[in-house]
Amino acid sequence: MGLGDLRVLIVDDQPDMLRLLRGVLMSFGVAGVEEARDGEEALFLLRSRHPNFIITDWEMEPMDGYTFVFHVRDLRHGPDATVPIIMMSAHAEPTRITAARKLGVAQFVLKPIVPNHLLQRMTWVLEHPIRYVQQDEHFVPDGF
Repeated sequence: MGLGDLRVLIVDDQPDMLRLLRGVLMSFGVAGVEEARDGEEALFLLRSRHPNFIITDWEMEPMDGYTFVFHVRDLRHGPDATVPIIMMSAHAEPTRITAARKLGVAQFVLKPIVPNHLLQRMTWVLEHPIRYVQQDEHFVPDGF
């Protein structure tokens, strides 16, 4: 699947970041971009839009990115439970990155966003899909 074929959901509570990400994705050739301002809105959109890629911020209100990803990976959520996700954050502590990876985040991108870094991460995710296994009522990355 090429970037032009992607339907991407971007999730961030900062309108400026949503505009920036939309512009960056469109410059990569991504035509299908949806926006959500927090995890709750993103879960609502996920039910009807079924993106094949998600880019989400960690720190948002009322539902943060970590909680959002936890809900996405819930088996009861449906067919989008294994959608590839890139997490963004201004904080890159190893414990934060490890927690995100254990939830099934494919890549972690540090803010401020550098377009070439985001493109590299997206390309890597598309070329190296994560294999998920069921653990209780969630999908988790195989090996965690």
